[in-house]
Amino acid sequence: MNNLNTRKNSRSMLIHIKWYTTPPYEYRENYAFTYPVPIWDNIKSLTLLKINQKMENKQITDELYFCAAQCTRCYDACQIEKEKDKLQRCMMLDQDCADICRLTGQLLERNSENTELFLKLCGEICERCATECEKHSDLEHCKRCAEACRKCAETCHNQQPVH
Repeated sequence: MNNLNTRKNSRSMLIHIKWYTTPPYEYRENYAFTYPVPIWDNIKSLTLLKINQKMENKQITDELYFCAAQCTRCYDACQIEKEKDKLQRCMMLDQDCADICRLTGQLLERNSENTELFLKLCGEICERCATECEKHSDLEHCKRCAEACRKCAETCHNQQPVH
């Protein structure tokens, strides 16, 4: 029992405590020589990496939900326009875009394995919605929706989810 110390706790159970004289090390090779690196440093850097990855996913998710909100506002505003008949395709794409953005955001939040597929699909639908809304750029709500959809489509195409 070199590194083990045995104690009794209040319930008369034996507890084995392992004492390290030095922290556990892993060895890294650097060209001509090998040197020890504490494992704790690796754990700390992995933790920081995961925090940064979660922050990236949070930014993508926020962008998706913002786009969904803008599409919903655009749809609602198109409903009360005088020339509502000319805006039918715009309203349909607004609903599609809002739905896919919400769903993609939810998949991203739970780290689904299908997130990559949905990001690609979401980017394509956002581009279609933006193109249609730009045809009605005289309407302020369509203009804002087109801007949000373009930005979301760019985010979806450029970002890869981090698991």
